[in-house]
Amino acid sequence: MAGMKRAVFLLFLLVLVLLAACSDGGGAVVFAPTPLPPDESPLAYVHPGGVFTLEVPRRWAAHEQYTTQLASASFAPPGSAQPLISVSAVHLGDEIDTAAFAALMDRYQREIRPDRDRYTETSRAPMGDGSWRISGYRALPGGGSEAINTFIQRAGPLFAVTEITLPPDPATLAALEAAANSVRLTLPGTLQSTELDTLSFARSSDLRVVHTSAWTAPDGVFYVAGEIANDGPLALTDIPVEVVLTGANGAALTGASDLVMGHALPPGGYAPFSLRFGGGQPDAARQFTVRVGGEGWTPEAAPPVIGAGSLEWTDSTSYQEDGALVISGDVINSGDQLARSVRVTVTLFDAAQNVIGASSAELAPPTLAPGERAPYRFVFNEPGGAPANYLVSAQGLP
Repeated sequence: MAGMKRAVFLLFLLVLVLLAACSDGGGAVVFAPTPLPPDESPLAYVHPGGVFTLEVPRRWAAHEQYTTQLASASFAPPGSAQPLISVSAVHLGDEIDTAAFAALMDRYQREIRPDRDRYTETSRAPMGDGSWRISGYRALPGGGSEAINTFIQRAGPLFAVTEITLPPDPATLAALEAAANSVRLTLPGTLQSTELDTLSFARSSDLRVVHTSAWTAPDGVFYVAGEIANDGPLALTDIPVEVVLTGANGAALTGASDLVMGHALPPGGYAPFSLRFGGGQPDAARQFTVRVGGEGWTPEAAPPVIGAGSLEWTDSTSYQEDGALVISGDVINSGDQLARSVRVTVTLFDAAQNVIGASSAELAPPTLAPGERAPYRFVFNEPGGAPANYLVSAQGLP
């Protein structure tokens, strides 16, 4: 086996009512001053490319994509890293007539949707403004699905897709529908002419959950593992990840949370997570949901790190007498500066490239001077399948 290296806010409003009784039998009711609720009115959003506008809930976080050929924005409610509405638009060069629009819409749904391998269309209907609403559902990595409404519209040469994930909360759903109905395409905008395929590069978030798997170890402990991919332009740090086990009716049964492994997740990079449920999988559990981010979390740029190029490492595999897989080696500081808190991360994969084990730990001692080396050793007693490959990475702080 060869080693590979790659480098809501919740506001509880308490109203106090004071009753003052007078000796003569009269009385007065005095209401304590109450602060005004936060402003939840819609906010007029204008994409920086001048291609579209819409009204979104004021406190929702926005994630924008803006290239010479693609304009996209997605919005997530407070305390969530999961966007519930996204708008993407491209300029196709020539004005889109009715026949061309129908063909483009069919092609988008069949070939170009970024989630096409997990999406199923159930119905479509024309809207009064000339756009179309397409209903469907998207399979989730841990099982189950989520309902999706897709709105496709045109204006001159512009082709735009608005997508909302239908939540169970009626108030949130009403806000999403209002936002979707408020989308307006703006001509001419600043987009350069491109092909419809460009829409396949639209991303609703910089972070994606990939390569997940779940298993029960011989001792009854239940594990969920996977990787987080960073599609954004910045290295990120301290990324929370949460796994919730749910029943057949979607009700949460139990959960676990931790941070994505490693000091930093670079642009285009992957970092593993592995969450442990010591009580095992509840009998009623039917699926799991992985959530990146957490209550009140906002993505933060990672501090400078020392990684591949300045840190080098060896790796090899062996097996203990009890059959446990051992991955070990040395980390060498081949750079010219001190590396502190050097952390090694190992990700174990099966033949389908799903994560079946992951672990991360600091070296002992954790500081390496230039030219120094230190050993590491990881033991995988209970992987979630037959190991086929593994990745080793090392990061330190300057």
